[in-house]
Amino acid sequence: MPMKLEGSCQCGGIEFTLQSQTPVPYQLCACSICRKVGGHLGSVNLGGIADSLNIIKGKDMIKYEAIQPSTAP
Repeated sequence: MPMKLEGSCQCGGIEFTLQSQTPVPYQLCACSICRKVGGHLGSVNLGGIADSLNIIKGKDMIKYEAIQPSTAP
């Protein structure tokens, strides 16, 4: 059964909800891309159902909503 995740950015300018079927719906990634984007330690990523993403506040502040799976071989 999916669980509802609620989140926001640090300043509270963006708020969202998302459904997830992952038992632990987050991961800390320290790959070179996440360290470049998120800073020295990397970034925390949520695993959720993309179609369930609901931006409650601050949609005009978002540059990217989701990274789609690659279709490259």
